[in-house]
Amino acid sequence: MQQHLSQTKFAYMIGSDQSYVSRLERGEYNLKFDRLCEIADALNLDVSELLSR
Repeated sequence: MQQHLSQTKFAYMIGSDQSYVSRLERGEYNLKFDRLCEIADALNLDVSELLSR
């Protein structure tokens, strides 16, 4: 939200689709660490920043 990204644009950034991002937001997926790292990289954050929010 802070970066004003739509689900569609964010999904493109992480090489996924909008439905995957939607399910992530609803807590329907458990992320593996490597996927969490990809998301943090796409948002220009450290993983620790992402986890502390």
